[in-house]
Amino acid sequence: MDKMLNLSEKDSASVTALQQTKNKCWNISFQTGLVRKSIRINLDSNGELSMENLKRAACVFIDENFPEHGFCNLTDKILLFKHDLSDINILKMINNVSDLVEKALIEVVLSG
Repeated sequence: MDKMLNLSEKDSASVTALQQTKNKCWNISFQTGLVRKSIRINLDSNGELSMENLKRAACVFIDENFPEHGFCNLTDKILLFKHDLSDINILKMINNVSDLVEKALIEVVLSG
């Protein structure tokens, strides 16, 4: 009986940890031109930031701030750059979200 109780407690702890991971988010800032906004992006089920979630959030940022933009397939036209003030090239293209840290400033650029 004790083994079943311990197993249940362990399963319960795993479920609680998974729920906490699912509820976690990152705080980042998007900027385009003179418009800047801090947002929270939900992490995926593995507790990681995905490129898909990042691009989706960037699209929402553009749609909210520039509703008249007129771009179709916006996700295909968005380029994301992180600001890195410690480098001579301040803007670095984001090809992989592992390059980011929480509270990063991300420049959103629309390509034609």
